[in-house]
Amino acid sequence: MHREGRSGIFVPKISLTSTAPPMNPAFYNPLGEYKRDVMVHMVSSYAVNLTNGVRFADILAGVGAGGIRVGNESRNVGRVFLNDLNPNAMQLASLSIKQNGIGEKFTKSGEEANFFLSNHSSREERFDIIDIDPFGSPTPYLDSALRALNIGGILCATSTDGQVLCGLYPNVSLRRYGGYSLNTDYCQEIAIRLMLGSLAFAASRHNLGISPTFAHTEKHYTRIYAMVTDNSADLDGRLGFISQCNACPSRSVGPLMIGVCPDCRSTCKAAGPLWIGELFDLRILTKAVELRPEGKLEQMFIAAREEVELPATFYVTDSITSLIGSSSVPIAYAIDSLKGLGYKSSRTILNKKGFRTDACTDDIIAVFLSFRD
Repeated sequence: MHREGRSGIFVPKISLTSTAPPMNPAFYNPLGEYKRDVMVHMVSSYAVNLTNGVRFADILAGVGAGGIRVGNESRNVGRVFLNDLNPNAMQLASLSIKQNGIGEKFTKSGEEANFFLSNHSSREERFDIIDIDPFGSPTPYLDSALRALNIGGILCATSTDGQVLCGLYPNVSLRRYGGYSLNTDYCQEIAIRLMLGSLAFAASRHNLGISPTFAHTEKHYTRIYAMVTDNSADLDGRLGFISQCNACPSRSVGPLMIGVCPDCRSTCKAAGPLWIGELFDLRILTKAVELRPEGKLEQMFIAAREEVELPATFYVTDSITSLIGSSSVPIAYAIDSLKGLGYKSSRTILNKKGFRTDACTDDIIAVFLSFRD
């Protein structure tokens, strides 16, 4: 038995020693522990004010680590559904459920994920939270998940399509997510916005909207959380393009692509269509902080609250110093200097050397040049 958080999980021994966790005899990825830490707290932050306990579905459960931890550690969870085609995975999940003494909360099934979701599309069978955590892209499951989710519910989705979403294969990104990716300093954010854009377009086909609540990324995955709304008009003004100058740090976010940089008149390249609205929900993040997570989790939620209202896309200190031929500039100096000029600025949770600001490009560069004077 393996310990994760406050839960005991039965996993294949080979999963703990292999570089790439194998599918057989059952799938478990120890590198996903932090992702599951985040999910436990996000579920609690969403569920704490609900009258009835949350109905949570882990549709590609593997050994059930995510769903078991939610059922055992998250607040106000009434029912957890674990689904995986692999019977070995469900056998291990059964052992873990018994070990944690939470059997009354769980229902297990061994169906194809879209079939499972279709069987829960009637109003009385729908879920409050659905977790989609596949190999590769979550897009094949979005339509079925939207039909199986209550209005106001949360859809959680993971992608391990890093090379596709971060600009190495933009044409593949267009086919899978409906928008071109772009290799930029802030490609992690492009990846998140492409995933949200794909979800938004799927929601619009069902006359639904979305409202992102949180997103984060690690080396091997990108993760989004979004609330589903009953109004497709919620998407208006929140889908568009991000255009990046080929010669300077200037970028433009809006409904149309920009071909020429307004600052230096060089050509631009573009990502999208994608989500250009907010990434985080301040209410959910505030509740997440109030629940007193520990260590890295608390730091991340507090930092995310600081960037909620700042513009899309962030800047990376090393890239700016390289462009202007300057020595390294501490990120704290850049942020404090921009605030001193009357701009808003904060760190971003998406890059350790990244910062957001509403400052113009000229003033950002001027701040970096002032550090060496």
